[in-house]
Amino acid sequence: SQLAQAIGELKSTVYRPYMTVLASRDQLCIHDMARKVSGSRLNTACRALTAPSRRGCKYHLAVMSPRDHENRSKALLQLLKDEPPKDIEDLTEFGMREGACPWYLTRHAASSGEVEVLFVPYNYLIDRNARDSLDLDWANDVIIIDEAHNLESICSEALSFDLTPAVRIGCHEELQKCIDKALTSSGVSFPALDELAKTDHGAAQVIGSENREALEFRLLLAMLKQIEVAIKEVSIPTANSLNVSAPLFVSHPGTFLRQLFSGVNSNGVTESSAPLVLEVLERAIDSSSGQPDRHPGHERSPDTRSSSPGFLRVLHNAIRILFNPLLSTQEKSFRSVIYPADSKNPTAERTISYWCFSPAVAMKEFLALRVRSLVLTSGTLSPMDSFACELGVEFPVRLENRHVIGADQVWAGVVC
Repeated sequence: SQLAQAIGELKSTVYRPYMTVLASRDQLCIHDMARKVSGSRLNTACRALTAPSRRGCKYHLAVMSPRDHENRSKALLQLLKDEPPKDIEDLTEFGMREGACPWYLTRHAASSGEVEVLFVPYNYLIDRNARDSLDLDWANDVIIIDEAHNLESICSEALSFDLTPAVRIGCHEELQKCIDKALTSSGVSFPALDELAKTDHGAAQVIGSENREALEFRLLLAMLKQIEVAIKEVSIPTANSLNVSAPLFVSHPGTFLRQLFSGVNSNGVTESSAPLVLEVLERAIDSSSGQPDRHPGHERSPDTRSSSPGFLRVLHNAIRILFNPLLSTQEKSFRSVIYPADSKNPTAERTISYWCFSPAVAMKEFLALRVRSLVLTSGTLSPMDSFACELGVEFPVRLENRHVIGADQVWAGVVC
C-alpha cells in the first residue's frame, strides 16, 4: 500500500521521528472477535467488550485501564518511540508481542502531544466529527495530503448527509432504549413523565433533577416524530417530462431542511437551541453505547469521542452541519433534496439529504485550525488554477512538472 511505501521510505533514512499511524479497528484490532465481525459491528462489539462494567479485553486494559498495575501505556509509548517506524502490519505485530491494543495505543500516542509525524486517512482531517475525535491541536502543524486529486469530493462529502428511513427509524429505536434505561434506573413511570411533558414547572419534584434526561430524551423523540410527519407532507412530483409515471425528487435551497427542523411546533431545533440538542444527543449516544454518565471534568474516552456507528451519531452529525453558524453564510453551496428511498415506489418512505456542492466550504473550516502549511501532492492536479479555485485556497507556491509524454506522442481525433 501507499502507506507501507511511505513508511518504508522513512525507514530508509537516518531520520527517526516519533511517529504513529491512525487506522480503523478492521486494520488494527488483534482481538479474536476481529476474525468474526468487521466494520460497524466490530466497533460496537469493541465498545461492549471494553465497557468499564465488563473489562473483557486484556489488550485494551494494557493501554486504557484506570488501574496502575494493569496500565502499561507509558512503557508502551516509550517502546514506540525507541523502535523503528511502524506501518499497520508492524503495529499489529507489536500489539501481539506486547499484549496491547494497537488501536487504542496509536490514539493514545497521537493525543500525547509528542508525536512528530502522524499518518492519517483523509477524513480524519477534513471531517469535523473524525477530526474532533482525535482531540489534537493542529495549530502551526504542517499538513501534507498525498493523492490530493480526491480532496474535492472528500471535502464536499464531509459537509453532506443522508437521513434514510432506516436511519430515522434507528434513531427512534435508540432513543426509546435510552428512555427505558433512564426510567428503569430512576423508577419513574410513564404517566408521571406524560404530566411533566405538559409543563416544565415542577420538574425536579416529579422526577428529580438528576433524572431530567429521561424527559429530555422523550422530548427529543417527540420532535423526531413531528419531523417525520413534516417530511411526509412535502410534495414530490411523480411524473417526468415524458409523462411516464416515475417517482422523482424535490430539490430546495439549503435553508429548506433547516426550516423543516426548526418549524416543528415549539420543539424544533433552532440555531440557539442546537447546542443543547447536540448535548442531549451526546448523552443519548453515551447511554446507548453503555458508557457511564458524564460529569463536569469527566473526560470521555477516545472511543466515545470518535464517530459512533449508531444512528444517533448520524443524526448528531446532521444537526451539527445544519445549524453550524460558520456555514450560515454559505447557503448557496448547499441543496436540500427529498426523494423516495425506493425509486420504483412513489409512496415509499423518503430519504432527506443535504448536499454540499462546494469543497471550499470544508476547506475554510479546516484552515480555521491555523495550520502552518498545507501541502498538496498528486500526479493529476492540473489545471491548478481551477483546482485552487474549487478549494478556495490561493496556494502561493506551486510546482508543476512537465508531462513525461511529449506532445508529439499524443494524437486526438474523432472516429465517426
